[in-house]
Amino acid sequence: MKTFNDWDWRIKILGPIFYSLVISGLFAYDFLSSMTLGKMIALALIIIGYSFMLVARFQLKDRFSIEPRAEKGIITNGIYSILRHPIYLSSSVSALGVCLYLSIWFNNILLNVGLLLFAIAYIGTQLYRAKKEEAKMVERYGKEYIEYKKKTVF
Repeated sequence: MKTFNDWDWRIKILGPIFYSLVISGLFAYDFLSSMTLGKMIALALIIIGYSFMLVARFQLKDRFSIEPRAEKGIITNGIYSILRHPIYLSSSVSALGVCLYLSIWFNNILLNVGLLLFAIAYIGTQLYRAKKEEAKMVERYGKEYIEYKKKTVF
């Protein structure tokens, strides 16, 4: 019987629910108030990032995990034929959109600095995770993964 550790089920189940609630809440509020160009750009980043994240997540199927694993081969089809880390990239784009949206919405200099620091830390974390994952993949698959890296970006 397949079991999930505590973090896996939280990310796999609660992550998409959280993003859906954030996106729908932002849309509902702005359709009732005012939609500016900055908010539209921020919402576009959120939706594009979230959409690519879902596509990549579904292509991974049961291979998705919080900690990088190199157990079931290299995925080279779909979005993974272009990007090695589409979930890291798309979640960073989406998080950047959320930070941009909130900075426009609240328009508070202290909050904006905090959101900027959060975005930098989040993107830095995703870059670190990608580097860690690539090291495991090279260790496990060697030349095959190095060749895959040459054909793809990030």
